[in-house]
This record gives sequence, structure tokens and C-alpha cells, in this order.
Amino acid sequence: MTKNLDAPKYIEVKNIIKNKIIKGEISGKLPGERILAEEFGYSYMTIRNAVNELVNDGLLYRIERKGTFVSKLEKNIHQTGNIGFFLPKKIVGGIHGPYYSHVFHWIEKETTDLGLNLMYFSTLEELPPLQLKKKVDGLIVAYFPEMKNIITEYARYIPITCIGNIYEGKHIPSTVFDNLSGSYSAISYLADLGMKRIAYINGILDSSIGINRLQGYNNAVHDLNLDNDPDLIYSGDYFFESGIEGATHLLSLKKPPQAIVCGNDNMAFGVMRRASQMGISIPDELSVIGFDDIESASHMNPSLTTIHVPLQILIKVSVKNLMTIIQGNKVESPIKIIPTQLIVRDSTIKI
Repeated sequence: MTKNLDAPKYIEVKNIIKNKIIKGEISGKLPGERILAEEFGYSYMTIRNAVNELVNDGLLYRIERKGTFVSKLEKNIHQTGNIGFFLPKKIVGGIHGPYYSHVFHWIEKETTDLGLNLMYFSTLEELPPLQLKKKVDGLIVAYFPEMKNIITEYARYIPITCIGNIYEGKHIPSTVFDNLSGSYSAISYLADLGMKRIAYINGILDSSIGINRLQGYNNAVHDLNLDNDPDLIYSGDYFFESGIEGATHLLSLKKPPQAIVCGNDNMAFGVMRRASQMGISIPDELSVIGFDDIESASHMNPSLTTIHVPLQILIKVSVKNLMTIIQGNKVESPIKIIPTQLIVRDSTIKI
């Protein structure tokens, strides 16, 4: 047996026992801890600490005077009547933010229509998978690539579907927007309006959402023979303030852009605020396009041209896939890409 010297001994033993349970190599009553110590070649106390961890996680349970037993792993349909939504705490504002508040709204509507309750989680690390399984029948995850290991682990115990980014594996369905084509269509539309010098303020490039939206801009600039100037790309972070900062930089260039496209609506609002402060008229002197079509986009003055993402459709597909898994069936298409749509309003004009 190969030992991982980087991990605490009891954690290594815990993982060994857990994997044997998952594979069905250990079931029913667990062998005595002194027997396991002799079999694995670790001290009795190391085995005891590992078993205690597995009991705390819910993978094992003890019956006084009878021993330690393996918990049942089968997935019961509608055991709780609850569905969970996991939005990592790195998302500032959580479900109260301008985008994810709408995500939560549509998940709540879809689950309520099915007679289910919705529970919100911003962290999973403090809730072991079998404890989570006692609370919810399935989990919808706002997925980011750095979460892969923990989501893979939890999916062994509970049905999961991902939204936002594609989970790189076949056993967890993902529903995402066509961010690349959406961004491309924004640039193409501005080119049709006669513009050659188009700037872009990207969001955080920590997932395919930001990466694909930026790639759509780059592809369109190349395909449509537009000004390919690295100074026209500004790195933002999806927040209003970075739209202000990006506009300050871009509109102060020796040769400023004719239009600015943003990786989300919040940054586009920042661009509009800064342009107004600089005495630049929108759309007469500068066209602006956002992405997401949050509710306030249509209420701006001028109203914001943007890329609409049909959240209701994305959530409906994700919930349907989750219920398919909960019912013990296989999802036919594990990756579903939802088309976006350019919504033309008053912040763009032909030149």
C-alpha cells in the first residue's frame, strides 16, 4: 500500500476506507479497529481517528455494544422534498446581487412548481455529503472550474447539475449560455453600424464565462477586419467601478474607441456614468453594449443595448436534468448550450 506522506495519517486512512466503501469492498459491519490497524499497517489511534471522521461525515454509524456499520448510500427519490442551490461565497452579494438574484428567482419558481422546497448554500466544506443528502434530494451548482474536486466528491452521494460553466466530465450535466456567440454578435452589430474601432472591458477570466466572452470579441475583431489594438481591451471584474475605470482609460486614449462593449451590464453602467461625467454623449459620440440584460438595463437613460441571456430556459433545463437524475434515470445530453440574443436599445447608433 502506497502512503501519501503529505496528508495526515488518519486522513489517508479515512480516504482508503471511504473508497473501499464506495466501491462496495466494505459493507455492513466494519471490521474491528485493531484488525484494520493490522491490515493497513497503521497505529490503532490513527485508525480510531479515521473512523471517527467517517462517523462524523455520516458514512459510518455506531450502535452501542454491536459495533460500527456502513451507512446506506442508495439515493431515495424525494426523501426530503428539498432541492439545494449552491452559489460559492466568492460571489460578492450572493443571491442578492443583480444577476444571481434572478438566477435564484427562477430556480425557486421551477422547484415550487414541482412542489419542492429550495435551500440556499454558500459553502459545502462544512457540510459533509451524507449530511447534505439528509437535507436535500439534489443540488444545482453555480459551477466554477476550481470547484471540480469537491463537486466530483459530492456527486458520489447526491444528484448534481451545474450551471454557468461546463463541468469537465460526463456524469454531471451542465447547462450554459453561448457566451462566445453572444459577444461576437455584439461586435458584429457595431461593425454593421459602421464602427471599426471597438473596445472591450472583460470580466474576471477565472472561468469559461469571461474567457468565452472575451474570445468572442477577439474572433469578431479578426474576422471583420476591425482595429486590432491591445489598448482597446481593458481588464475589469464585473463591478460597476471597473466600468468607470475602464471607460476612463479607453476614452483617454489618443485615438479613443467609437464603441465600448462590456462583459456584463454592471460594467456597461459604469461606462455610461463615466462618459456622462466626461461630457461624452451616448450614443451620439459613443455606443455602449452590455451583457446579461438584467432588469435595470432597460431602465437606464439611454436604455442599454445588451446581450440577453434567457435565465428561465437555462434553469428549466437544469432542474429537469436534476429531476431526471433523482429519479434514477440518465440525462441524454449532459451538456446543453443555450443561445443568447442581442437586444437593441438606445445606447447604440449608426455612424
